[in-house]
Amino acid sequence: MRSSMARKGAHSTRFRLAAPDAAPDSRPLIARRSRSPSHALEALLVSAGIVAIAEIDDKTQIATIALAARYDALAAVVLGATAGMLLANVPVVLLARPAAAKIPFQLIRYFAAALFVATGALTLAG
Repeated sequence: MRSSMARKGAHSTRFRLAAPDAAPDSRPLIARRSRSPSHALEALLVSAGIVAIAEIDDKTQIATIALAARYDALAAVVLGATAGMLLANVPVVLLARPAAAKIPFQLIRYFAAALFVATGALTLAG
């Protein structure tokens, strides 16, 4: 059953829903991006938010807490931790565009789903 929005043809949501009969966008994800300043700000905020959430309680955060507790130089610890994250992440970001054209994303999705299911099964098995 189609939603009332789809029946009315209202496709002006934030992520722009496609009509059921519309052909999917076959361009690679990397080719669909915008270069507008507002898009860049959105990318910055979303990336910062996702990374901040993903980093909660991981070993990098625990190491940073230990360093902050040991050294009485908050700015130096913050700058050092930030520089370390940049050293780890900048090469990956720079390699993303050339790799995106060669990576079979559907295969990666299936692999990630299988890994998720296997991890869950092993966790439940104890």
